Amino acid sequence: ELPLVGRRADLAALRLALDAASESRGHTIFLAGESGVGKTRLVQVLAREALRREMFVAVGGAYAAESGIPYGVISDALVPALRDLPPATLSVLARGAERELGMILHGLALGRDSSEEVSPHDADHKARLRWNFAQFLGRLAARQPLLLILENAQWSDPSSMELVHFLARQLRQTPMLLVVTYADDEQELPTALMTAERSLLSRGEATLRRLE
Repeated sequence: ELPLVGRRADLAALRLALDAASESRGHTIFLAGESGVGKTRLVQVLAREALRREMFVAVGGAYAAESGIPYGVISDALVPALRDLPPATLSVLARGAERELGMILHGLALGRDSSEEVSPHDADHKARLRWNFAQFLGRLAARQPLLLILENAQWSDPSSMELVHFLARQLRQTPMLLVVTYADDEQELPTALMTAERSLLSRGEATLRRLE
C-alpha cells in the first residue's frame, strides 16, 4: 500500500472526527476537490482505520447514469453492509418501520412487505420516512459506532441530499461520522447538494474540507 502524500493534515482531521464519533459526538464532513485529486484514496484509508477500531463501515457512491434513482447513493452505501447482519438484528433495528426503510434501502430484505406505494408528495409520509431512517441509523450506531461514506455526491439525487441534511442535524449525540465527497469541478453542482451543504455549514452541523 502506497503512503498518502501531502494529506497528513486532512487525514489527521478525519481521524479526530472518528475519535469524536466514538465518543458519541457525531458530525458531518463534506470533502470537496477536483476529479482525481485523491478524495477516494483518502476515504479508503479512513474506512480501514474505522474497521481497525471495530466500527460499522458503509461506503457507497452516486453514479451519473443513476442520478434519478431516489435515495440511490444512500442505498448503495448501506445495503451491502446491512446484508451481513442477521435478519433478527435488522428487525430489532427497524422496529416496525420496514415499509419506510424499504423505500430507501432498495433490495434489502427487512422481513415485511415494503412495496406499498406512497405518493412522493405526501409531506407527512416524507417526514415519517426521514425520522424512521434517522432512528434506524441511530440504533445501528448505538450498537456499533458507524462510519457512513457517500462518494460522488455531484451525481446524487435530490432526495438523498435532503435526507443527508435531515440526518446530519441529528448527529450531535450519536456515535456516527458521515462523510460526503464530491467533485467541485463539475460545471453545475446539484442544487440539493449545495443547499444542504450551505445550511449545515451555517448551523455548525457540518465541516467542509477542500483538497487541493
